[in-house]
Amino acid sequence: MQKNIVKILLITISTIITFIIQLCFLNNIPILGVKLNCVLICVIISCLALKSNATIPYAFVVGLMMDICFKFTIGPSTLSFLIIALVITIIKDMYNKYHIGFLFVVIFLSTFINEAISYVDSIIISKKYISVLLLFWIVIKSTIIHFAIAAIIKKVSDKILLKHKKDSAWEKGMREYNL
Repeated sequence: MQKNIVKILLITISTIITFIIQLCFLNNIPILGVKLNCVLICVIISCLALKSNATIPYAFVVGLMMDICFKFTIGPSTLSFLIIALVITIIKDMYNKYHIGFLFVVIFLSTFINEAISYVDSIIISKKYISVLLLFWIVIKSTIIHFAIAAIIKKVSDKILLKHKKDSAWEKGMREYNL
C-alpha cells in the first residue's frame, strides 16, 4: 500500500515538473524542426508504470490540463492521451515484458496518435492542410527524440531501482547477521 502511494506521489510530482518545464522552456523551442512534447513522454512512462485501472483517469486529467494550458480548444490532447493510455494498457496487458523494443513501439504508436489528432485538429480549426508525408516525417523525427529521452529516463530509473534493491538486500543481510 505504501509503495503504491509513493509511486502515485512520484508520478504526480514528475507530471507537475514536466508541465512547468514544457510551459516555460520547451513549448516554443523546436528540436530538429519538431516541438518536444515532454508531457507525452511523461504520460507514456506513467501509463507503463501505473496499474491498468489507473491509466485512463490519469491520462484524462493530464490531457485536460494540457488542453487548458497549451491549446485554444479543449479536447485534442485529452482525446489523444486517452487513446494512448488505452493502447498502452492493451499492449501492456498482452505483453508483460518490458524492453527497449517494446518501449520504441509504444512511443512510436503514441507519437503517431498524438500527431494524427493534432493534424486533424489543425485542419478543423485553421483549414490548412499539410502533406501526409510531412506528417509521417514529423512522427518519425518525434519518435526518435521521444525514444532517446524515454530510454535515458528508463536507464536512470532502472539504476535507481537496482541501487535501491541492492541497498535493501544489503541492509537485510546486515540485520540477519547482527552487524
